[in-house]
Amino acid sequence: MFHKRVTVVVPEDLKHGNGRVLEIFAIHFSNKIVIQMAWNGEMDSTYEVISKGLAETETGPNTLEFSDEDDVYGPDKLANFQVVTLLGDANDMKTPIVCTQIAELYQKVVFPAQIDGLGGNERDSRFVISLSRKLWQNNESNADFGLLVFVLQSIRKMYGI
Repeated sequence: MFHKRVTVVVPEDLKHGNGRVLEIFAIHFSNKIVIQMAWNGEMDSTYEVISKGLAETETGPNTLEFSDEDDVYGPDKLANFQVVTLLGDANDMKTPIVCTQIAELYQKVVFPAQIDGLGGNERDSRFVISLSRKLWQNNESNADFGLLVFVLQSIRKMYGI
């Protein structure tokens, strides 16, 4: 078992209120990573993110085919994740997207760095992410994007990457 923790103060320009604290705690098990993101000590939702491990060259009855348009823009890599709401509002659309972004960060940055020494298989990755939905209740998409970038940078900071 491997774990990391970081506590950051969210800049006032990203979220209403001053001096709000975001604590991020991650525990790596051999088959799962548990991530807790407490917004001022609060967590109200839990999601399981499962990497489906779809490959562009997959063969068989579910063969993936991409059009020329996909070649220009590339396939949607976030569709490679299945997000299951374990606790919280299953109709919330923002938070599962945040969870897939966190999972993608782990697959692209954290896993290749081999920080935990567990040598996890990215295709079988499972994440359990607990967080406060209050982080994303802002109606301004620019503020949400800035906050998402801040959260992802904080996770990278937690691992020293």
